[in-house]
Amino acid sequence: MTVRWLILTLLFVATTTAAARQEDPKVERGEQIQNASCTTCHDRRPIDIQALDEAGWMKEIAVLNVCTQCHDLQRVRRQRSSAEGWAEILDTMLNEGAPLSAEDFPVVLRYLARNFRPER
Repeated sequence: MTVRWLILTLLFVATTTAAARQEDPKVERGEQIQNASCTTCHDRRPIDIQALDEAGWMKEIAVLNVCTQCHDLQRVRRQRSSAEGWAEILDTMLNEGAPLSAEDFPVVLRYLARNFRPER
């Protein structure tokens, strides 16, 4: 499965109307992928409100792939930290060789701090 296919499938699922889903009660493959990959960390809202084009989604996945080159997302999900804590972790990962650009650093930091902050 290619990343491009995944992106196109996710975009299709995001544009499917509720009425169309009611007509076909089976869960489509794109939605299965989204549920298995994307919504294990967050709900659909960030996906729905971004309305990115293919290039935008490719960039999102490329950023995510920076983290999963060395470990799976379970490790990220277990970790809860403040923005400062995530910045330290990202700095450590950069020192370990993570291919995170200066442009993408604040994007990843914002994502982690918003979705994986300490529970209150």
